[in-house]
Amino acid sequence: MPFTPRQRQLLLDSCYHDFRLPEYLERILVEGPGDYDWPPAPGQYDPEEFPLWERIWAQIWHQGSIYLATYIAVPVLCEVVARFPGMNHAVLLSQLVMIENSRPRFEPLIKSQLHESDLHEYQAALEGLLPHLPAQLRMQDDSTANGLRATQSILALYAFAVGKTWAAALQLRAAPPIDFETGTFSPALLGAAELLGRDDLPGALRAEWQEW
Repeated sequence: MPFTPRQRQLLLDSCYHDFRLPEYLERILVEGPGDYDWPPAPGQYDPEEFPLWERIWAQIWHQGSIYLATYIAVPVLCEVVARFPGMNHAVLLSQLVMIENSRPRFEPLIKSQLHESDLHEYQAALEGLLPHLPAQLRMQDDSTANGLRATQSILALYAFAVGKTWAAALQLRAAPPIDFETGTFSPALLGAAELLGRDDLPGALRAEWQEW
């Protein structure tokens, strides 16, 4: 998929401003993401040894921050899941969830530099993942810690893709949102509400609890 000159310019607005990011994104659609079990062992590695998914990830999310490049890269990563359906993409899907979890904080800061078409293509790509998530979910072993986290991430990604950000944020925290004996909110619920800047959300759940 050739990027437009404008998209290439946006891809330069990444964590480390790697001018090869467009190349990595073009290659990942053909070559696949590489080894998700990276690294094979602790140690120093040549940059060319890093799998494509890792090279891309380092550019589009860093300590909770996202970038203009993130909005161009995510549709490509969603397409990777569709093009390589036999692979377990739990790592990649978990990364998409981390990006979605960062959007409420960072999108207002950079939205003015994006076109509506960028936002539309981004959301359309997330929605395009939906048919592939059930198969990915079946690949996870939820009896293990890693498998359980992967399962929770996929469920959260489903919620994000259909616009249920509140539900997705709570799913990520994987704790009962409210003690139904006392009506006390969990720290996870309060944290999710703070993340979204929605003080009204816990109150809505409390009202429902009181009615129940």
